[in-house]
Amino acid sequence: MAEAFDEKFWNQSTIFEKGLHGLIKGQFDGWLQKNNETASMHYVQGLFGCEVNGGKASGGILKFAFDGRYAFSFDINTLVWTAHDPAAEELKVRWNKVAFMNSYFKSLIIKDCVELWWTYYAVGNTSLTRKVIPQVSVTAKEGPGWFLQCAVRGFYPQSINVTWLKNGSQVPETKSTGLLPNEDGTYQLTTTLQFDPYDGKQYGCHIEHSSLPGGKTVLWEGKIKEDKYVGLFIAVVVVILLVILAVVVFAYKKRRQREYHGV
Repeated sequence: MAEAFDEKFWNQSTIFEKGLHGLIKGQFDGWLQKNNETASMHYVQGLFGCEVNGGKASGGILKFAFDGRYAFSFDINTLVWTAHDPAAEELKVRWNKVAFMNSYFKSLIIKDCVELWWTYYAVGNTSLTRKVIPQVSVTAKEGPGWFLQCAVRGFYPQSINVTWLKNGSQVPETKSTGLLPNEDGTYQLTTTLQFDPYDGKQYGCHIEHSSLPGGKTVLWEGKIKEDKYVGLFIAVVVVILLVILAVVVFAYKKRRQREYHGV
């Protein structure tokens, strides 16, 4: 975005933001002075946006928080402020009387916001509509119990559906990290399924994403079932050796007893 516009554009944007900042700061400063609060540190946070439909604003939002508390919201149709905190009641009454400011806020949402939306969308459309195929891996983790992890990495857009399959039928996941952002603008998530690696069933992770027409299923190609028999064989060998050792010790003791009694 920074490289898409020249210095003149950003200078004009700075002037616009400073004007908005000055207007809001002036309103809050007067309120703080009246309440003898100018010696304290305070924070004002604002959020404004527009919903665009058919090239025009079909809705908008403008609200403020004061010291971390939701304080005001503005209705662009009635040009009326609503207080959401008792401390904001006095300032709400004052703002509802400032006609020029409220007309400015309405224009900001239904005109300036829409123009900015189209400007930024024209620049970012290529990035916003790109499709990045996710990288998928399915691995098994032990204990306590056995778990399958399906790691889905580096996909875009963020809308995705990941499900577990057992012999082709969908089964509920055990837990999930949920959608997480990556530094490059893509997304990732990991979902986990508790399972029995020795039940002879086929497990898979199915992904539905706009970059994968028809979806994609990644099967777990585990070797734990073979390891089970290796472990069982070792256990049997150990038991046999213990039995042999017990027999030898028993025979040795019996011989010593016969020798002691002169038999």
